[in-house]
Amino acid sequence: MANLSIYNVPVLMYHRVNPVVIDRNTVHTDNFAAQLEYLHNGGFQTISLSQLYQAFTKQQPLPPKPVILTFDDGYIDNFIYALPLLLRYKMKGAVFVIPGMIGDRCGWLHEHDCNRLMSWDQLKEWTAAGMEIGSHTVNHPMLSRLTDEEIAHELCVSKETLERELATTIDFVCYPYGDLDDRVKGIAKTTGYKGGLAIFNNVSFKQEDMFAIPRVGISSRLPLWEFKLKVSKLHRCFISMRKMESDLKKMLRRNHG
Repeated sequence: MANLSIYNVPVLMYHRVNPVVIDRNTVHTDNFAAQLEYLHNGGFQTISLSQLYQAFTKQQPLPPKPVILTFDDGYIDNFIYALPLLLRYKMKGAVFVIPGMIGDRCGWLHEHDCNRLMSWDQLKEWTAAGMEIGSHTVNHPMLSRLTDEEIAHELCVSKETLERELATTIDFVCYPYGDLDDRVKGIAKTTGYKGGLAIFNNVSFKQEDMFAIPRVGISSRLPLWEFKLKVSKLHRCFISMRKMESDLKKMLRRNHG
């Protein structure tokens, strides 16, 4: 891919994939299957974050239609429902997990079983199947609200714990809630990560940054026609519009604060 821009590679953000849709962050299994089928039939190839890094830093070639699939939090339904579908369509996926909650219910929506997170054994099977794992911090905090020492703890301990328990290298961090600033990015670099995933908050289109990779959220309400647009050449327009929306909301909050 000539003249690679990380903003031209669609990086999709999923949370839960489940036949029971409990909120906007739950993609029904049938919809997820339809999305993967579209990517497969349309000639898209899922790449890893490591491949994106190599392409961006060392100009390693990418396939003509690359796409990255990411899953936040490490829900057990990613293992039960998403993984078999990824394997069926020969796709890769990267899950970002929270070491402080492995095998437990996450700290929100306790009453739903589908909010239980993957166990260590399931995460090992995920990597054995050729999938990627990244850090989502130790306890899922808003990083920009922490002290430097607290940020370093969340990033470093998460990385070390995952590497020790899973015997794999953890090169990428996903910022909880898409919350980051220059201080957070700087500490992520010094703790040994190669890149960080955001959403559209605090992403600059003036200077590309592997530590502020924007993603497009895939929600329960997303029709297939819109999914097709989000992975098309219009992808950059989507994240640009979301960034403008985010910046406008921040300005309005400041003006009415």
